Amino acid sequence: MAIYLTRNGNYLGVEPAKPTAVYADRRAGGSWEEAAVTVHVGGLVDVRFLAANVQLTITPQGTLETRPAGAIGEWELLAVSADGKTIGRANVALTVDGVIAPPAPVVSPLHLEVRNKDFVDAAGVRTALCGCDGFLDYRIWLDHGQSGLYPFLQEATDLGFVVRRVFLAGAIEENTVLDLRPQNEPSYYAELQPFVAFCNRHGIIPLLTVNVDSQRVMPNAGDRLRHWQRVNATLRGAGLAYLISGGNEADKNGFDPNADVDDPGPDVIWSRGSKTQDAFYAPNGATAAEFHPVRDFDRCLMDAVASAVYMHAHGCGMLWMDEGIPFDAGSNPAEAWQLGRVYATCWALAIFHNRQGQRGLLLEPGTRACAAAWVQGMQL
Repeated sequence: MAIYLTRNGNYLGVEPAKPTAVYADRRAGGSWEEAAVTVHVGGLVDVRFLAANVQLTITPQGTLETRPAGAIGEWELLAVSADGKTIGRANVALTVDGVIAPPAPVVSPLHLEVRNKDFVDAAGVRTALCGCDGFLDYRIWLDHGQSGLYPFLQEATDLGFVVRRVFLAGAIEENTVLDLRPQNEPSYYAELQPFVAFCNRHGIIPLLTVNVDSQRVMPNAGDRLRHWQRVNATLRGAGLAYLISGGNEADKNGFDPNADVDDPGPDVIWSRGSKTQDAFYAPNGATAAEFHPVRDFDRCLMDAVASAVYMHAHGCGMLWMDEGIPFDAGSNPAEAWQLGRVYATCWALAIFHNRQGQRGLLLEPGTRACAAAWVQGMQL
């Protein structure tokens, strides 16, 4: 059903030949005035004019503008009345001519429940979560929205992954590919719930890694703690399926896994973060401990068992292997299968680390073959 917006009785629209200008002077709704209204988690909506394929923006001054389709930030997220008859922000109220469909339900691809040191499914049977890298997923979401992120989620679910490891920060001068600084992103916190909900609807549980390149991104300890707390406050209790980590390689990347990361509260499945390879931080009350193994196949295969035994004997419960040998186009699928088989036996979560997932790229054929073998190896 077509949806139109009116202001003072006149219809809004955008001419396809003039996609940067919003008009509000038409006496009836036609194809240029037809809009799609998408409801986000938390009750906000975005509006896209279909013919011109642009987002409606209402600036803080109340000016009507457009942005490219999918570029949904703070100014494109609009409030909607309880009866669905009015949309607006910044003292601008637009009347809805039509019916706004309710949001798609949040679908968790797995019953996220922890018993002792393992995940269990809805029947209470132990399972191991199989994940892959999606380091740039949140950057892609902020820049390109649903259309930008969808191909990566589709690729992951086609292969059988249920988790993607996502960096919530990054300094490009450190990692060369990702620049994401929360304090510089106007829609950073507002988009967290919609991002996770979109992942869930496509069968993916994001592992949200909060502190990355903190020595550059957020060097003040107080800022880091407040940021961690705000991320958790934004997501906690929203009915979303996610895992959250204090950060990546704290001993290298400038954050304290104890002082900068506190308990996010009940029902949150979390870790204090990872250390550089072949070492770990004690969970100190966290659900899980993260681990980077050594980057040699033979040692890594042996270590997948030895480190699990050692960590359990030294105060760790649930174990997440979050960054192992980086697979690439020329890697051996048989090695991926063997590692997946052992990790599924000894660990609660294991991430298929790969060069394309590090860089925000879809998998090359050789890497995809290794990913398929990894997933097959992790089946219980």
